[in-house]
Amino acid sequence: MAAINEPFLLSSYASTTKAQKSKTESKRPANVYATYQKASSSSDGYVTVAAQADGVHVVDVSTLHPVISHTLGPSSRFSCPAITTISSSNAAQTCTTYCVPSAASDIPTSEAGRTIWAWTEDLSSSLADRARQTKKVAVIPHPIEGLYTTGELPDRLAILSPKGDVTVVDEQLAIKVSRNSEEGQDILKAYVLERSTCTFLETRNPGMLLGLVSDAAAKVKLQILTVAEDVIEQVGECDVPISKDQISCTSISSSGCFSVLTRDGTWHCYTLAFLDAKLELKSFSPEFTLTALSPFSKPKSPQSQSISLLALTSSHVLLASPTSPSPSSQQEIALLLWDLQYSVLLASHLLPIPSSLKEAQIELELVPAGVGQALLVLSPADDKGKEQAMSSVLAIPCTVPPMSTIAGALGKANVGARWVKDASAPGAAPEEKYDSERRKVVEGIRKAMDGGRLPLVKEVFFNWEQKEAQRVKEQREKKEKERKKAEKEKAKQNAMDVEEEGSEEAEEGSAEKADQVAESVEQEEREEPTHPELGYVFVKDVLNAVLQPSKPANTPYSTEVLAYLLERKAVGNGMLEGGLIGVLRAKGDWKSIELALRNVLDITEVELVDCLRIVIRKHLLRAAASDPTSMDVDSTPKGATQEILSLPSFLALCITYPTSLPPLRVALRSLLAEELTLLIEVSERWVTRWVDRGMKLLPSEKEVQKNEHGVMVLGDPKKDKKVKESNEELPPLDKVTIFLQTLLDSSFLTLLQYPLSHPILKRIQAQLQPEIAYLDVIESLRGPLEPFAIAQAKAVREATREKKKGPSQDWRQKKKLAHQQQQIVGVYQLEELVI
Repeated sequence: MAAINEPFLLSSYASTTKAQKSKTESKRPANVYATYQKASSSSDGYVTVAAQADGVHVVDVSTLHPVISHTLGPSSRFSCPAITTISSSNAAQTCTTYCVPSAASDIPTSEAGRTIWAWTEDLSSSLADRARQTKKVAVIPHPIEGLYTTGELPDRLAILSPKGDVTVVDEQLAIKVSRNSEEGQDILKAYVLERSTCTFLETRNPGMLLGLVSDAAAKVKLQILTVAEDVIEQVGECDVPISKDQISCTSISSSGCFSVLTRDGTWHCYTLAFLDAKLELKSFSPEFTLTALSPFSKPKSPQSQSISLLALTSSHVLLASPTSPSPSSQQEIALLLWDLQYSVLLASHLLPIPSSLKEAQIELELVPAGVGQALLVLSPADDKGKEQAMSSVLAIPCTVPPMSTIAGALGKANVGARWVKDASAPGAAPEEKYDSERRKVVEGIRKAMDGGRLPLVKEVFFNWEQKEAQRVKEQREKKEKERKKAEKEKAKQNAMDVEEEGSEEAEEGSAEKADQVAESVEQEEREEPTHPELGYVFVKDVLNAVLQPSKPANTPYSTEVLAYLLERKAVGNGMLEGGLIGVLRAKGDWKSIELALRNVLDITEVELVDCLRIVIRKHLLRAAASDPTSMDVDSTPKGATQEILSLPSFLALCITYPTSLPPLRVALRSLLAEELTLLIEVSERWVTRWVDRGMKLLPSEKEVQKNEHGVMVLGDPKKDKKVKESNEELPPLDKVTIFLQTLLDSSFLTLLQYPLSHPILKRIQAQLQPEIAYLDVIESLRGPLEPFAIAQAKAVREATREKKKGPSQDWRQKKKLAHQQQQIVGVYQLEELVI
């Protein structure tokens, strides 16, 4: 499940003076640059920060402390982000840090912006040894726009110029290969990806991929370059159908999802593909327009650095931008995670603007930081406002699905309505205009909930429901009367058309016609709804008014209204912010959770396992409380304000709930070994009960009965009260075995390390092995019995078809056809003509 967690501060730096653009730079540099590098010894990696008028610092994300610092003084300036490469040998870890100074006391003006400094340090050595290390200096023939490296090519450094020239150097800063760009080209944005992860490439060898968005000859182009050891190759180039003046920011992912956000807030999404060795840009999903963000409140103002995009996985893109200023609310920084394939918002987070930047125009940038996190760099965009403004580097923990799926987008259509300009655009559910009576119901429920009058909530909703049900019933009765009247008039007309009919045939025809009319009426009555119609937006508004997810979890609410909506199967898990199950779990309403598991279809596997974890902990507390030798336990799991179902009952609901196996495996990995053992123990009891029941090859006479079409079939065991009572907490055997297999696939190694689970696993193996052998023997009967199964299915199918088809001709049509046949001269009929 996608989520954006609370960001935390990595480091901050004073921005007393704004760095100005020099003659050698194509654009104004930022106050602070940041890049990320994964380290083998640190699970969270390192962040390299280049701060203007300060220096270069490498911060460990795990400890939030700098491991390397190079303070270069207030006169130092940088033209692009600094980067760090990490190499490990035995226990030693060596870091090489590269930066490009655009101004320093020991750099001539002619070499500013073309010089690279490099420091190599062993993190395990002493500070004195590291202080004696000298920096390497190299001058590149062209100005430097960016430095790039990847884990697949650790001993090579790609250097990009503002005009698109690319130079590759080794660890000693010796030039290995260069590539000159075409004349008149300006780089708008550059991206670096690991070549083997780029699924849109025809060949995915290890190396580096550079994606360059450039402006050349009044056209915006996308170039794809690959860098190997000493080879630079352009594998594709295509035109972007948007002008330079309209582009605000872009993004590109390893799956080939390329998006462009224009200055008016329109988001275009494309996919990269090679057809006949030619790179093509195809529209990926319908465009939509963003709103409620500061850059789009004044489209003509400069905004290229006040909004940023970062491609994550598949078609998932993270957006960061200040919200639009409003007199009723403070301006914040919006972090929005979008799935561009379905144009839906998966997760969002509003970050307060730091106090040191509230009076200044904000400049921000998102930086990739491996799996599960991203970096956000905040700095003032001008010298206005506070004298001592601070630039900050923040880490954003986030959970992003590896692939874009319809299951992840299900129920999210209306989540991004606040940020989408047009309600009818993709990304927002179409606005549903329900009538004034429904609007009064929603307003009445809100007022009653605000006043704490729960009986009034129930009264307002169910009074409306009874009126609507009565109205639907009256409409159906009126429709039936009109139908019967039309049938009577038609019967009279048919009677007038028939002149000479036998009484027996007439009675037979009338009876047959009456049966057909009665059957059609009964069928339409079954199809007519017996409840008032509920719309998506109406149910969503009622849910939010009743449950009030923004208020404290202990706020009382009407469970009767919620139960009615759940039983009508009109509720979706995504109708509430944070999910219906999450809200009910926080409120401790386990009866409603049980009802939701029976009637709501879009509950995620993670939410199922989270609820299951609480039930398991409650089960353990009950077991500890019943044990006289254990200590007193008075703690209660969070969200357990009501009596929770027993573990077997709740696990049976989870097992029978429709799920997808891969997400379920991932969710089950979050359980502890003790919790997994409890689940296996309950499942083992179910398997034992099924094994003890045995299996009948032939049904008894009581179990065989005629269906509504007159065909002998096996009776439905669910209608048998005795069987229903015995199966109350016993899920089907196939569901139990599938759950067991999924659980073992996800956590078998964890269970092997937990000795208490071994006896249970052995018992399950002892029970299932004979059943497997038995099934192998039964499988031999498939061939001899298959013709009988086909004949039975054919009989049921033909009986159903004849019932639906009904009589093809009534008695009037048959007599008319016979009369017409008598008047036709046959082929061999002889006639005598007398003259």
